[in-house]
Amino acid sequence: MGIYQKEPDITLTRNYRTKYGVGINLEQEISADLGAFFRTGWNDGNSESFAFTEVDQTVSGGISLKGTS
Repeated sequence: MGIYQKEPDITLTRNYRTKYGVGINLEQEISADLGAFFRTGWNDGNSESFAFTEVDQTVSGGISLKGTS
């Protein structure tokens, strides 16, 4: 005889909380058609947010080329 165990209901512990985070975006025009960017972000990662995905830290960078030349 097996024992049926019900999955816990996480909605019982939900409460409104404050979630802290910070983001930085730097952009630099190198020429009329070329630019560079750097982005970074952080949040506390301890609270559930309403967003679909949870990301505690992020870093990205790259170049932007218009192509008008």
